[in-house]
Amino acid sequence: MTILWTEEALCQATGGVFHNNTSPCPPITGVSIDTRTLAKGDMFVALKGENQDGHAHLEEAFAKGASCAMVAHDSRAHGFGSLTPQYPALVVDDPFKGLQKLAFAARKRFKGTMLAVTGSVGKTTTKNMLQAAFSAYGVSHAADASYNNHIGVPLTLARLPAEAQFAICEIGMNHQGEVLPLAQMVQPDLAIITTIASAHIGHMGNMEAIAQEKASLLQALHSKGAAFVPFLPHFFPVFKASLPSADVKFYTTDLSNPSANLYATDLILEDSGSQFIAHLPKDRPESFQEPSPSHHLEHDPQHSGEQNISVTLSSGGKHLIYSALITLGALWHCGLPLRKGCEAIAQFQPGKGRGGLYNLNNGDLLLIDESYNASALSIRNSLSTLGLYKNRRHIAILGDIRELGPFSQSEHESLAPDVMANADLVFCAGPEMKHLYNKLPFSLQGGWQASAQTLIDDIFPALRKGDVILVKGSNASRMGEIVQKLLQTYRGGILI
Repeated sequence: MTILWTEEALCQATGGVFHNNTSPCPPITGVSIDTRTLAKGDMFVALKGENQDGHAHLEEAFAKGASCAMVAHDSRAHGFGSLTPQYPALVVDDPFKGLQKLAFAARKRFKGTMLAVTGSVGKTTTKNMLQAAFSAYGVSHAADASYNNHIGVPLTLARLPAEAQFAICEIGMNHQGEVLPLAQMVQPDLAIITTIASAHIGHMGNMEAIAQEKASLLQALHSKGAAFVPFLPHFFPVFKASLPSADVKFYTTDLSNPSANLYATDLILEDSGSQFIAHLPKDRPESFQEPSPSHHLEHDPQHSGEQNISVTLSSGGKHLIYSALITLGALWHCGLPLRKGCEAIAQFQPGKGRGGLYNLNNGDLLLIDESYNASALSIRNSLSTLGLYKNRRHIAILGDIRELGPFSQSEHESLAPDVMANADLVFCAGPEMKHLYNKLPFSLQGGWQASAQTLIDDIFPALRKGDVILVKGSNASRMGEIVQKLLQTYRGGILI
């Protein structure tokens, strides 16, 4: 059991004072903001939101084994005053600000390598793959879920063990000005921008504004850090203008363009996964942060000059290949032996709805579950992946893209060429996807319905043995219900 925080450290970090602690506080081994997922030993932070107030759940938190709670000084009206002395409470002016202060304190004491990931597409999958790969070399910390906003990022840092050697934080945005404050909290040694695409363009207005917002992550790099950015020459001035120093190493990434510093070739997609060749620069710099003597990280001279690396993934999808390329680049930059990283990447499984492959009905059907989220770029990538499967009929089941504002119709219609190039039959759900559906030739139209739930009955009669099925849409479009229906109908669906 690792003690995450002591009473003294909590008081120093937050400026708070412990009340109701007639006996020593039990070991604090975690930090929680939700009693539904709270584990024994967690400190419960009683945040107040628009619809919920954590102070109303204090008794529940302690009943589940919370070590202590961070509460507001004016919280007696919410039940804090009724707690008995055996329940220690850290009293602060504002629990949210207390959580932020705890995050800054955690970052200050952390002596390992900090990575930060943002981008329009692929943040969570890349974060998860980085965490899996870096875990092969030492203690690696990252959030289990997409904790990438003004609450999730400080929570991720507050949970960061002091002895960890690597940490990966995901930073998201919906509106202008959200990335930089979180980046300054994270203070990355290595910053990654996965993509620049039209996600949230309804809020941001144009692609240049999106690029500038994402690039603000780079401003928080230390002077000898490293930046990995997509190979988009139009945005290079934006990226480079955000670098805090000329000493920051600047790498570009692309799935296929050999002009990028890191790129992939020889992509092969099969029912059992995918393979590719990763091309990394020949000259690898020395590790930008030497590990402390207690870390004993391994350096492998045998691989120090390797440029072309064969990589195998247990799942298909160009987005997973791109995440793997970035992950290998991060390991390479940190001076770590790539063999271990390749082994970890080969075992990596994407999260639910993020590209998992399922064999249905003893292999009669192949399902690609991309139901968690969608943007125009990610749908194009998924359709391109669909088209690579040979000797199968390609079925695309697509749901609405959200947060596009006045650009929604044109963004959905723009997908038509990609659909026609890669799909044999198309089903669409949602009012926005109707714009795409109406652009398709009759021979491709399998059916359109206003919702995923009403579309289900159109899909099953059209399926044939040998089909590969892509399900893709924004989380709000509830395309995951179609995935669940497929898995339930074809019992024995096996995640590859």
